Amino acid sequence: MKKKILFLILLLPVLLFADNPLKPVWEALENQDRALARKLLNDALSDPQHGADAMATLLYLNKLEGNESSGDLFREWYDKLPDPSPYLYALWYEEAVAGDPPVFESKDIRFLQKISEDARVHESVKSSCYYSLGMSYLLQWKEKKALPLFDQIGSLKNWQVTGPFDNTNGSGHDTDYPPIQHPEQGAKFETRAGLTVGWFTPTILRDQGWSAVDELFDERVGTAYFQTFVKSPADQKVLLSLGGYGKMKVWLNDALAIDVDKERRTDMDVFVREVNLKQGYNRILVQVSFTGNVTYPNFIVRLLDENYKVVSGLEHQAAYAAYPKASAGDIGEVRPHFAEEYFRKKLENDPAGVQNYLLLATAYLRSQDFDRAIKVLRNGLEMYPNNPLLNYELIMTYQEKGNRTETLRQLEKLRELSADLPVFYMYDFDQLYENEEFQKAEQLIDKLAAFIGDDHEKIHQMRVQLMAARQENEKLVKAINLGYRKFKYNPFFIRLWYLVQKNMTNNVSYASNILENFLLERFNSSLCDLLINEKKSVGEMKDALRWIKKSIFISPDDYGPKGMLINYYYNKKDYDKALDVVQELFELNPYRSGIWVDKGRIYEAMGEEDEAIRAYKRALQINPNLFSERAKLRELEGKGSIYDYFEKKNVYPEISRALEAPLDENYNFEYVFYEENYVVYPGGAYNKYGTLCARIFNQSGLDYWKESGVGYRNNEDLNIDKAEVVKKNGEKIRAEIKGNKIVFPSLEVGDAIYLVYKIDGYALGRLSNEFWYEWFANSFTPIRHSVFRLMMPKDLAPQIVVKNLENDYKQEAVEDFVKYEWIIENPEVLKDEPYMPAFSELAKQVQVSTVESWDEIAEWYHYVGLSSAEEDIFVEDAYDAIFGENNYEKPVEKARAIYDYLCNNIRYSYVDFRQSGQIPQIPSQTITTQLGDCKDLATLYHVLAKKAGLETHLVLVTTRDNGEQNMLLPTDQFNHAIIAIDLPEGRLFQELTDSKLPFGAMPNSNVNAQALVIPNNGELEQQNDLINLPEHGWIKPVDHNNVSVSIEGTKLVVSNRMHAVGSEASIYRNYLAGLTQDREKEEVTGLMGRHFSNPIELDDYQIKNLNANSDTFSIDARFYVTGGVLKLGGMYAFKVPYLAKIVDSKTFALTDRKWPFTYWNYESADEYVTEVSINLPEGVEITEMPANLTIQNDLMDYQLSFEAVSGNQIEVRRNVRTNRSTIPASEYDRLKALAQQILEAEEQHIVFR
Repeated sequence: MKKKILFLILLLPVLLFADNPLKPVWEALENQDRALARKLLNDALSDPQHGADAMATLLYLNKLEGNESSGDLFREWYDKLPDPSPYLYALWYEEAVAGDPPVFESKDIRFLQKISEDARVHESVKSSCYYSLGMSYLLQWKEKKALPLFDQIGSLKNWQVTGPFDNTNGSGHDTDYPPIQHPEQGAKFETRAGLTVGWFTPTILRDQGWSAVDELFDERVGTAYFQTFVKSPADQKVLLSLGGYGKMKVWLNDALAIDVDKERRTDMDVFVREVNLKQGYNRILVQVSFTGNVTYPNFIVRLLDENYKVVSGLEHQAAYAAYPKASAGDIGEVRPHFAEEYFRKKLENDPAGVQNYLLLATAYLRSQDFDRAIKVLRNGLEMYPNNPLLNYELIMTYQEKGNRTETLRQLEKLRELSADLPVFYMYDFDQLYENEEFQKAEQLIDKLAAFIGDDHEKIHQMRVQLMAARQENEKLVKAINLGYRKFKYNPFFIRLWYLVQKNMTNNVSYASNILENFLLERFNSSLCDLLINEKKSVGEMKDALRWIKKSIFISPDDYGPKGMLINYYYNKKDYDKALDVVQELFELNPYRSGIWVDKGRIYEAMGEEDEAIRAYKRALQINPNLFSERAKLRELEGKGSIYDYFEKKNVYPEISRALEAPLDENYNFEYVFYEENYVVYPGGAYNKYGTLCARIFNQSGLDYWKESGVGYRNNEDLNIDKAEVVKKNGEKIRAEIKGNKIVFPSLEVGDAIYLVYKIDGYALGRLSNEFWYEWFANSFTPIRHSVFRLMMPKDLAPQIVVKNLENDYKQEAVEDFVKYEWIIENPEVLKDEPYMPAFSELAKQVQVSTVESWDEIAEWYHYVGLSSAEEDIFVEDAYDAIFGENNYEKPVEKARAIYDYLCNNIRYSYVDFRQSGQIPQIPSQTITTQLGDCKDLATLYHVLAKKAGLETHLVLVTTRDNGEQNMLLPTDQFNHAIIAIDLPEGRLFQELTDSKLPFGAMPNSNVNAQALVIPNNGELEQQNDLINLPEHGWIKPVDHNNVSVSIEGTKLVVSNRMHAVGSEASIYRNYLAGLTQDREKEEVTGLMGRHFSNPIELDDYQIKNLNANSDTFSIDARFYVTGGVLKLGGMYAFKVPYLAKIVDSKTFALTDRKWPFTYWNYESADEYVTEVSINLPEGVEITEMPANLTIQNDLMDYQLSFEAVSGNQIEVRRNVRTNRSTIPASEYDRLKALAQQILEAEEQHIVFR
């Protein structure tokens, strides 16, 4: 049987290529002979069986080489194809079919019309034709032709809408927001604190088949809901179809029918499912979740029959209608896409045909199904690794997926095969242009022109780009004019020629004719906006109005042009018409804050202040982040600036008095005052007003302050109101400010710096309505006057915890707020001590939080963190690399294997512009870049573990150096993330950022650190409290030294076998890894010689498990200590070389300690095991042996013993178990005495003669 199978495998290539005339084509392409391949393909076009395959391959070859003859080729072949629909679908956006122009030329329109009337063509493709033709006509102002085409699409278009709800990091997709269960007309939903929305019915929507989502909302990130009620004359089976852009779900009668869990941009009818409509009304609910990655969120829903024609006899309405719940069996089978299925079968029947891989991958790409497209192309490359068509399409797929690393990697692979391709000329041009290597860039343009022709639009654009960079103005004007004349419908050249004419003639009215003439033939929103602004700039308001209205005609639901129209009427003081447009926008969406702002400023201009106030209040209720509108509202209400509550009075006299005082030599500077003030508004937005004055005592203080800055977060805007140097004589010198950076000029010792800044804090994300802060009243520097004020809405009472400070603060009602105020005069200056706890544990402080429990923080990160935990083809690759050829039976073996993969393949990296502070990158990004920070690594581990059947949890950590009891109230201020792995042996908290850390070990920074375990799906109802991580991992940190000592005269000959276990192994590895051989030897010499006062000579050494993450690390070393034996007359003495110090005198030199001693910060090992075997010269007599010592208490378990096992051999054993905790200051003297006792014991000599 085995022989038969082997025979079939050997025969497979023969079977694949049997009687296939395209085999020489594949061979030619494999050898990069594209000219021969083209000739062979042209010859094969006449083959009745393989002509279509040759045609398809030629299309891809043309694309690779920039040849634009594909359209003619495909159209010649169109009538010969028995079923053109799959080809039309796959190649729709290629030059072969329609490309992607906003407006089609006459020949393209004729072809699309032909398709739409062809009985062979699938109804989905026909509907795409209707849309493309309709948009082309509409942009040419031929609405009478466009509108009937849109109607033929037959999509559902009468919708009720609500939202948007939070969708931070795509988390909204899997959140069960209330609209899912509440379709009734009166239902109300809270989208953020203080904002309640309901279902609304937009009355002005573009009737173009697709439903636009982003035009309805201000937010660019959100989850929105659309519902309609379809009336069916009878129970009937239909096809529910969906297309769109974003993450999407569709329910029928409250049963989930379609779930698109990745942000994808698709054509219509990509997701199709059999469903049963009930007689009467049926609820269809669509959920669309979008982030900043989705440029134009939209969707289209159709109800189709078996032939994909729109079901007739149905009615639908936006208004709520009673409907039955879905029954069992109402949600039927998922229908595969017809084009994908066609090419999948074609590939199964002809796996040797390169064109089948290309066409199937392209069909997948139409719906951004990147993983399946990549998989197909990779399969093709397994058979044809050097095929340039497959390699090129893989590049394009990686690029569209947004994976830059794989794009560049694949690009270089193709370059090695065929360096003379247009893709390289364009890519290299961009790099050279960016590096200002313009001469080389010009040479690349010439090479590209040889491929695609010197008259190609791309060539002209690149030449113009280069001339502009070189400032070759005369040539540039001529080139722009040539481009304008040759490419009359290219907006790039239209815009440039307009700007040229405007600058040359200084006549906007004349130059704007260029824009107007173009726009009269075909609409372009960007050029239209430019024309409108230019018309307004020269006072041609009627023309501006005309084009604003034309823009509204094209996009009646677009806020942009209607906002222009409001401004137009507002500036004309035609307030009634402006309000009419506002009302139109309210009918589109009454929950859009910008419309309420428009209404407010119109009423304000009309002098109707009460109406303006109501409008501004509603705008702020919808969007609390409108800071200028909030200031305007206060002005209308007759209130002063909110900052009036905080501004210091008589600042300069206070500074002057401080400058008269003597300089304090004990400190570098002092704060004359340090004040932080916050106002938190309903909805979570806030203002901060900060002011400080620092007086310089010495040069160190001057160096600290001369170049300074104000820190602020990503969700904040900073404005520095004042920054100046104040001198003793009263002179004030303004500082230089750029962004948040400040330089204080002419700053001298004895001067003061004075700073006032304001921050606008934006409420964003799931916790947008919450506020937390940690204020410190004192520091290591004197503060004369320390102030913290907090104003909170009356109905938002915060939790307040005071630490190391008397809970004495002033509370009073101020307007609609409660103001909390702490004023501390001359608070205690913190004393700096070695191994003291974190500043946050010692300082006088106030912690404030409106978050009720840690459950809320856990739930927040469940959504925003785990939403990144997406599986894709790169995760599959990683999983296969781990488990493909390995059979791990035990869960712990699987857990270890995943850990090893991360250690061997991913490097820790955190860079601001690559990573977010809180949101992990998707695992595929971590895998392909081989870089990730702590949360990225934890998310990748979680995804791989889930795939392997392991239960894991993300864990947020505030590392031990920030304090072991620092977080007293719920907050998101964690600085680290790890993974918790639930195994039969117990829960393991595993650090992932140290590739040299043994699996199961815990680094010192995590021990006893505060942490929050994040629940997985199905665990949100469980209580999630803040915990402290265990005191050690599964593998304890141990240092083991096995030392052998012999004596040659006054020289000690030492051999040491040092084993470091657990986190101790990592410490040594990170210390020694990556060194040159000479440097490594130096460091090993230092490690072995640190016990001795005399220099050592390293004879030989061997390191084991250096570049690994195994449980142990070891160094075997042999060295000499010259002078290690003291000669005292006829006596000899030496100290025992323990080679690891337990205590040192410097650490415990402090006589008066105020703060606890962080023993864990001093000591990294739980246990020391030291065995010293001493071989004295033959015939000697031991005259003095150190005494044994045993210490057993709560601070340490220490045992030291000496035993003479023969006349010249001594065995020394030292076993130490440390208490790596924080020792109270009251216990310091006892610890110090214990350390002294150990030091004295280990300083004793062995004496012999």
